[in-house]
Amino acid sequence: MNINLGIENRALEKAGQEALTSQDIEKDSTVWRLIKSFYLSTLLETLANTPWTSQKKRKVLNYSEQDNYSEYDYVYDLPIDCAKPEEIQNNDVFIVEGDLLYTNTENAVLLYISNGKKEIEEEKPEEDSTYDMTETLPEEEPEQIKEDDYPEYEELKLDPLLSEYVETRLASKIVLKLTDDRQLYQLLFNESSLIEQKAIKMTLEHAHSKQNGNKWWDEQLGLGDVYADN
Repeated sequence: MNINLGIENRALEKAGQEALTSQDIEKDSTVWRLIKSFYLSTLLETLANTPWTSQKKRKVLNYSEQDNYSEYDYVYDLPIDCAKPEEIQNNDVFIVEGDLLYTNTENAVLLYISNGKKEIEEEKPEEDSTYDMTETLPEEEPEQIKEDDYPEYEELKLDPLLSEYVETRLASKIVLKLTDDRQLYQLLFNESSLIEQKAIKMTLEHAHSKQNGNKWWDEQLGLGDVYADN
């Protein structure tokens, strides 16, 4: 995952700071290091607390090899990118302890908020290769590949509201660190909290469709049974 430069520069603007240039990033300036120290933690904090719709995923859970000492029938490993478990099928009851999920549901499918953390890949042993030692091959210049800012995380596609939250919350942290302006910090912090609450409200409103569509006007007035009797 890389830092979204649009979010970063808007955060600096909200904090009353100059936007970073490519030279600032290349030279690893103080402000760039500050951004790097805050960006991921800000994103992970809100993903662990708020059900951002754009980051929802479903996954069939794997049965855990851990001993089950709970009152539940099954124990599963949580996905490595699970920031916030939401529900399993049929809204069945479950509890989470550490990186384990306990439930009475067989073959559980989890709806959760993903933070994009990658699975750790095991290194495969290199295969033996034989070649003619007498033949000298020209040395090739190693290709310079820029490593991601946070290589252990996948790139996340942030919706506009989540982007606005991250830039505003990031701005509040920058203000407190660089200027110690507590009044502006509190203003930005409150603004980010309102954005987060808006996301929660929208999730509750749009997470489930109406099962039977909209009611007819006579049902809303309680007249449906009267017509049925006649």
